Amino acid sequence: MAQALTQKDLTGFNALLNANSLDPAAQCRAIHTYADTIAWAHQNGMRISGSPVPYALDDLDNGSIALQAALGITAFPPTGYDQYFLQGYRAFGIDLGSGYVASYFADIQRYFGTAGQVTIGNAGIPPYDNLTTVVNNIRMLTGLGATTVPVFDLEGTVKAFGADGVSALVQAGRNPMAGSELTAATQMSVTGAAARALFHTLDTAATTATPLTTGQQPNSYPGACM
Repeated sequence: MAQALTQKDLTGFNALLNANSLDPAAQCRAIHTYADTIAWAHQNGMRISGSPVPYALDDLDNGSIALQAALGITAFPPTGYDQYFLQGYRAFGIDLGSGYVASYFADIQRYFGTAGQVTIGNAGIPPYDNLTTVVNNIRMLTGLGATTVPVFDLEGTVKAFGADGVSALVQAGRNPMAGSELTAATQMSVTGAAARALFHTLDTAATTATPLTTGQQPNSYPGACM
């Protein structure tokens, strides 16, 4: 996915559009394994959260989960996670902008309500090598209604910003953005819009390829395999 996004090279992705990768039955078996694991955790008094890659969420917009099949992902479904923390990472080899992060927060809330949140990262990697950038993204998300904003990862955060920087990130969550500042922060950048458009294009390609290569329709969303 990084290759497709940063180099516009779809060779690696297209290699995954085959009957073995797109196999709906194999995807269902994987989904059942995850669902059973989540159920076991709940039966034993545990809470369990998922932290899927962002484009797994883009996969849902056309009502199937073919893109996840191509990439070997079983994030949505299974249902049953207590909370989702989508990897709304702005640092993806290029700067995708704060609006990219905000757009994923809006979408995961639309699908999963208050159980849908995002995590940001990667700390110490541009543009998150700048403490103010990370602080402002936390402030933006809390201004949008986020209840928890994990930052990946603690080791990288301490290395980049020190203990005082970690304290600043905690304080950022108590100082949400509002008004024109929030409006400006949530505007989509050119790179962010291009990334999301690419993910939807890849979703369409996987959905179209599934019946051609497997003779079966892709698993639907919601309710696939359950």
